[in-house]
Amino acid sequence: MDTFRYHAPTEIRFGAGLLDELGKHIRGARRVCVVTGRKSAEASGLKERIETLLHGSGVEKVIFGAASPNPPCTEVDAIGARARTARCELVIGVGGGSAMDAAKGVAVGAPNAAPVAELVGTTWPSRALPLLMIPTTAGTGSEVNQYAILTDERIDDKVNLSGPDTYPALALLDPELTLGLPVEYTVDTGVDAFCHAVEGYISRRATPLSDALALEAITRVRHALPNAVARPDDVGARGEMLYAACVAGLVIAQAGTTIVHALGYHLTLRHGVSHGRANAALIAQGLDFNYDAAPTKIGRVYEIFGATRDRAGVEALEAWLHDLGVVTSLAEYGVTDDEIGPYAAYVMTKGNTRSSPRVVNAEDVEWLLRKSL
Repeated sequence: MDTFRYHAPTEIRFGAGLLDELGKHIRGARRVCVVTGRKSAEASGLKERIETLLHGSGVEKVIFGAASPNPPCTEVDAIGARARTARCELVIGVGGGSAMDAAKGVAVGAPNAAPVAELVGTTWPSRALPLLMIPTTAGTGSEVNQYAILTDERIDDKVNLSGPDTYPALALLDPELTLGLPVEYTVDTGVDAFCHAVEGYISRRATPLSDALALEAITRVRHALPNAVARPDDVGARGEMLYAACVAGLVIAQAGTTIVHALGYHLTLRHGVSHGRANAALIAQGLDFNYDAAPTKIGRVYEIFGATRDRAGVEALEAWLHDLGVVTSLAEYGVTDDEIGPYAAYVMTKGNTRSSPRVVNAEDVEWLLRKSL
């Protein structure tokens, strides 16, 4: 067995109704910034509930910030400036991946008084504020990993703000908070978790420990996601998905993602496809594309879906995706042959691509994209 390192500093607490224990985990903070999504936290009453729990635990000041989907760096900067003025001591992310990623940006930007876009890829001077995450979707796993995927409007591209102190201190997983999530968003986020687990499993950066977690997550999502779609008010099915997404987040914290995510970024930025669905649209073709470089691992994924380990096993995965309503033709999302060249060139600039089992060039990517039209 090769030498490897595994680092997962986030405390994880899981259980229905755990939100009520929020006050026990604020680490003595008296001024708190809470970052939510744009609509659901307020509409569901969750925002008011969290504010009540915090004030009841001795918090003197709570400020709220709302994150847009694919949060822009300037939006994160604005929330961070308010948190800095309020002298916040803790940042809580409540929501899906966008809210949690924005919370990480706020935690970094507030003490450093600098635009987060300028902090990407650097060692920032001041340590980030402590982070507590409360996911309300089962998808990104941002509650346990170090990545904050933000949109830098200057270059019209996604960037990754990450460092040793962007790992959350605590992830509070309460499946009751995911009840009632619409089917569309259940699928969008659930297939994102699936892609995280699969891509982390086949990544060149994978370790024996991340592999074990990846197989656990893949197996759970394969059954739990259709159940959560069929029974959206079943807290058991929702809990299975929340757990699986968290485990998949632990996987990519170590192993990262692959060319599939690089391909998905373009669909999101240029065609408005949600992040999870953009990845899912390409995961089957991505596995087939990489099959010869990792037949044992990819064959194992097919086996989990009840298929043979050979190349034909991809058909079972595609059928599962189609049953969930995931469209796997790029043309259906508006991609045309004319954009294949620039699309492939963009994919080749992403570090995810280099983590794939197969060594690729732009011509290979163009071939894959045309095959996926």
